[in-house]
Amino acid sequence: VATYQAGSSISVTLGMGGAPHDGGHCQVALSYDNGNTFVVLSTVKRECLRAEGLSYTVPIPDGAPSGDAIFSWSWINAVGNRECYQDCADVTIQDTDGGSLSGPQLLVVNVPP
Repeated sequence: VATYQAGSSISVTLGMGGAPHDGGHCQVALSYDNGNTFVVLSTVKRECLRAEGLSYTVPIPDGAPSGDAIFSWSWINAVGNRECYQDCADVTIQDTDGGSLSGPQLLVVNVPP
């Protein structure tokens, strides 16, 4: 389990794995409730996975609360059959001031009812 300080940043590198589907939509998010809800930290619209080794920095907000969380990356393809991929990692966030995290929810599309 990796530990990050609120107010710091996480370096994220994505590889396209041979099928970029003309880019797509990526989001990085945190969940403090075992994956029931996610708060988006960063969004890449349309350009995600267009180049091998896409790297960017994701800020952990200053007010992110201390505790165990799920760090999530998700991708929705731009062209082709409906696809949505997500990968997660357990992390611990440290913050001395308590705090709370709010923001947009994770986009969910291409999922049949």
